[in-house]
Formats: sequence, C-alpha cells, structure tokens
Amino acid sequence: MEQLKEIKSVAIVPFTLMSSSISAVLGLIYAIILILILGVVSVFLPAEASLISSLMATMAVALILVLPVGSFLFSVVSSFVTALLYNLLVPKIGGIKLGMVEMKEVRSIPVIPVSLMLSLIYTILTFLVMLVVAPIVAVSLQGAALISISATAATGLEGLSALGIINIHIHNLLHNGSPVQLYEA
Repeated sequence: MEQLKEIKSVAIVPFTLMSSSISAVLGLIYAIILILILGVVSVFLPAEASLISSLMATMAVALILVLPVGSFLFSVVSSFVTALLYNLLVPKIGGIKLGMVEMKEVRSIPVIPVSLMLSLIYTILTFLVMLVVAPIVAVSLQGAALISISATAATGLEGLSALGIINIHIHNLLHNGSPVQLYEA
C-alpha cells in the first residue's frame, strides 16, 4: 500500500557536502576529458607552435586544479542556499510529497508540489543572482562604451550618443530579463 510522506526539512550541511562532493568529482572528470582533448590538439600542432603547445600544457595543469575546486566551491554556495530556501518555504507552501511503499521504495512523486517548490526556489535564486550580476554588467557595459568613445572620438560629444543605446539595453535586461526589447503587434 502506497503512503504519501512529506519532506518537511532538509539537513543543510549533509546535503551541501554531498552535492559539493559530487560536483567536485564531476569537475575532475570534465578536467580529465578536457586534458585529453588538449593533448590531442597539441599533437597535431606544427613544430613552430611550441609556445601554443606549452600554453596548452600549462592550461591542462590548471584545469586539473581549477575545475574540481571551482565546481566544489560553487556547489557549496548553491546547495546551501537551495536547502535553506527549501526549509524556509516548506511551512508556507508545503513540502515535496513522495508516494512510498512500506517506507522502502518510492513509487510516485506528485508533479505539482515538486514543480511548485522548484520553480519558487529557482525564481528566488535567479533574483538573488541578478542582484549581483546586473550591476556588474551595467557598469562594465558603460565602461566599455566610454572607452570606445574616448578611443574613437577625440573631440566633440558626438560619440556620447552610444550611452543611450546601452542604457536602453540595460533597462531591458533589468526589467524584462532580456537585453533585446520584443515588440508585439
């Protein structure tokens, strides 16, 4: 007989450690695959391109260190925030329910509670990420526009019109989630 059991909370530290460890192992596997690809590419380079071959060897060593560690650290933050958001949202909207047989086998997972919880968690995560990313993008785009203006137009203010277009794109990015405005008839 199938019983519905609700996941009322997630232990944050074990969940974070488990997902981060899996991410580190996957990062190591990706690094090994990329090292093999770099090795194959460097074999086919001509002898005159020894500088490129040495850069590829250096990049291979860096990949073996950076990918596992970077994916572990990124996963620590994302797993922690995901588990924390789940625990904060469960009292308000209810947890994920699992259909279990004799508490040993999961037979069914109702779609609506899972999709509701996941959509809320990832909406909040997207909002939090955009609070950090959008100002960085806005400042870097305006800085790039100012640099290009100062490089091309030595005199006059004609080149400053480019800033208006960049501000329109930034406005669309912040309000619509897309740097391009879509018009419907």
